Amino acid sequence: MVPVIMWWQLESVANAVVSVAYLFIAFLIAVPLYRLQQVRSNKLGTATALIFFSCSVGHGLHAVDPFLTGNDGMNVMMMGTWWNALWHSFTAGVAVYYLTLRKFYGRLLNKAPMFDDLQEKQRLADLEKLEAEVLARAEAEADRDYYATLMSSISSNSQSVIYVKDLDGRYVMVNEAFEATFGVQRADVLGQTDEVLDPHLAPIWRAADVRARDGRYRLEEYTEHDDGPHYWDSVKFPVSDANGEVYATCGVSLDITESKRTNAALAEARDAALAAAEAKSNFLATMSHEIRTPMNAVIGMTDLLLDTPLDEQQQDFLTTVRSSGDALLAVIDDILDFSKIESGELRLVSGPFRLRQEIENALDLVAAAAKAKELDLVCYVDETCPDSAVGDASRLRQILINLLSNAVKFTPTGDVLLTVSAVPSEDDRLNVTIKVSDTGIGISADGIDKLFTSFSQVDTSFTRSYGGTGLGLAISRRLAQAMDGDITVESTPEEGSTFTVTVVLGTDPATADALPMTEPDELTGKSVLVVDDNATNLRILDLQLTALQMVVTTAASPADALTAVAQGQTFDIALLDKNMPKMNGIELASALRTVPSFATTPMILLSSVGDRPLPADSAFAAVITKPVKAMGLKAALSESLDTGNGPPRPDQQRRLPVGPSDHPLRILLAEDNLVNQRVAQLMLHKLGHSVDIVANGRQAVEAVTDTTYDVVLMDIQMPQLDGLAATRQIRSGVPLERQPHIIAMTASALLEDQRACSAAGMESYLTKPVRAAELKLMLDRVGVTMRHPPAPATVAPPSRLPAVDLDVLEHLRSDLDDADGSAVRQLIGTYLVSAETLVPDLTAAITAGDTAGAASLAHALASATALVGAKPLAGLLQQTQVAARSKPDDLPSLADRITAECARVLDVLRELNGPEPEEAGLN
Repeated sequence: MVPVIMWWQLESVANAVVSVAYLFIAFLIAVPLYRLQQVRSNKLGTATALIFFSCSVGHGLHAVDPFLTGNDGMNVMMMGTWWNALWHSFTAGVAVYYLTLRKFYGRLLNKAPMFDDLQEKQRLADLEKLEAEVLARAEAEADRDYYATLMSSISSNSQSVIYVKDLDGRYVMVNEAFEATFGVQRADVLGQTDEVLDPHLAPIWRAADVRARDGRYRLEEYTEHDDGPHYWDSVKFPVSDANGEVYATCGVSLDITESKRTNAALAEARDAALAAAEAKSNFLATMSHEIRTPMNAVIGMTDLLLDTPLDEQQQDFLTTVRSSGDALLAVIDDILDFSKIESGELRLVSGPFRLRQEIENALDLVAAAAKAKELDLVCYVDETCPDSAVGDASRLRQILINLLSNAVKFTPTGDVLLTVSAVPSEDDRLNVTIKVSDTGIGISADGIDKLFTSFSQVDTSFTRSYGGTGLGLAISRRLAQAMDGDITVESTPEEGSTFTVTVVLGTDPATADALPMTEPDELTGKSVLVVDDNATNLRILDLQLTALQMVVTTAASPADALTAVAQGQTFDIALLDKNMPKMNGIELASALRTVPSFATTPMILLSSVGDRPLPADSAFAAVITKPVKAMGLKAALSESLDTGNGPPRPDQQRRLPVGPSDHPLRILLAEDNLVNQRVAQLMLHKLGHSVDIVANGRQAVEAVTDTTYDVVLMDIQMPQLDGLAATRQIRSGVPLERQPHIIAMTASALLEDQRACSAAGMESYLTKPVRAAELKLMLDRVGVTMRHPPAPATVAPPSRLPAVDLDVLEHLRSDLDDADGSAVRQLIGTYLVSAETLVPDLTAAITAGDTAGAASLAHALASATALVGAKPLAGLLQQTQVAARSKPDDLPSLADRITAECARVLDVLRELNGPEPEEAGLN
């Protein structure tokens, strides 16, 4: 029986045939694309191949589907569903797509010619890319040729020697400078090593080349030539290929022979300049010594002679000699100051000081000269100017004295006005402006340029007429600049000049709070009559009295004053100038006393320096010396009005006595000059000390070795053995318990001399000529220390420095206007109580290992210790603060030293305060 073939079977066979046909077409398209490597680039062809492949897969699945699912009614029915029809429609569309491609693109065989147009576009793109690459390569080669030509030109014209060597040290390239330097031709060097140039230096050059393979290497080389060695600043570096492999080294060498010769000449010139500077310094030191040595005798003997009974003429002669000596010393000091400034050795010493007081002190020093020329010396310190400041008071005073002295010197008639103002800044600094105006000869515009030039004056004739070294203003400007300021000048010939000084000072609130304050209302509302024929004086007095909140009436002549009083005006007090035309101040006072309303009014006389004192029955309650200073004016007004609250007047403050000392010492004087020996011997005997004299350092060492002395006054320059060497021998050879206090006495006043004395072991330093007051103060300080030797200590020898610097206490008493010393005693009493409590607490904290507590206690005590002048103890306390933070192992030894030093300080302070401080009001 013949099997019946079902329709679905025929359909499966047809699908299989169509699937194979589609697969064949897909391969016809894909294989050429693959061979031509256009699968990714020819996206149209790849997409067509994928479509035919998809159709092949679909018809294949239709062909096998009946055999997989079986032949039941449902499948037969499903074969005629809509999706089957859709699939056949899709494949029919693919067939139409194929026929369309065939019609337009030709045969499908032979590498898919229907896609030839697309391949042509790809080839064009590849050609364009290749053309771009060729063009880029050509441009790169052109750039390479350009830079090669450029580098060749640079190399050929460079003054530096340029060369390249391979790894075997053979020259590959050299430039023209190389040929010229070594006198060779390029052909003779290329391919050769350094042996052809210099066999002796070749190994050195070769080692440098090898070193340069690791990276850039800079060195200094030299070569031998007919004109001598040449020195080269050379840079060598590796040359690498495209793979980073080093195949050569390149060197660039610059001839620095002339530069080295120039540097050698400059070094020689510098050494010569240093030698000249040292010679100048030595000359200045020698000059200082040679001049100060005889001046020591002149001034010292004059001081001693002035203390003996003399008639008025003899007193006048000696005073002239003394003032001349001081003038000569001022010239020497100017030269030394200038030398310090030029050598950079001048150092400012900053510290708190009374600004107003320093200004008034400067006025005092030039008042006599102003009086001698009958000039009015006037001062006004603005009321906003603080009383205290921080800075170098002595240098500020030096500037003031210099400007005031010049103003007096160059002013034949008229007045000299000093005004001071200050403006605080945001950084707690004080911008101080000082103006010195005069009515003198003035300065031309051309002359102003010479003012601040060293050793120069406006006109050489001035030196003959007025004297001076021409250094004063130059030094003053440099000092002002060191204080962050400057000096400027405005002047009109025959009318006068105004010098303006600006300096920047510090402020110290703690110091300002410690200064004595006066009651603000003690003079407020008091009426005052001021009579002076000088308009400037009258204006300044008006300002000063108005600042004290007084009601001021001014009169420019005695007649105006008498008219005001006759009209019924009453005053609480009157200030009368002594020297006025037609009627002087004394005569005016007598006339005013005849007016009933003025019969009991206190009057103050404004007098000049050098005027004879008034008799005891004078009508004046007080006399104020011109220039009128704010502190003295306020004090005189307070006393005259009997307010009882005014500060002591400057002329009432206790002066340092120069009588016999309370602590007699045994002193050895080492001095080779016979005159200086005599001066010092007389001074020391007057001060109550016993003196032995030796003439050189060797005798001084022998004397100290044989005898115990409290003090040695050691001259520095002596024959056989100088003072420095003698001091070193005494410090190293004399037992500690017999070591004397050594004070240098030298005519050299340079900073390095003071350092040398300190390094040799000298505790103190006196500059010749020695003043009796300075000598007494220093010896009294030593005497107090000697009476209270330091407590024994196991960790360190007792200090030879004084436990308490009496100068500090003396300055403190002066700063506090403490005439009777009660305030200083109270301060010392408070410190004694604090130290007796805090020092044991400090040592206990150190023993317990409490570094934070030790630092806090040391800080609490350090400032008060420095305030009372206990400098060694203050230094130990500062060391304790540092050690507590960084070196705690040092604290135990510091504790022992602090205990020993504190015992010395307390003994001295108790001695100064008296046996029963409680009764002195110290509590």
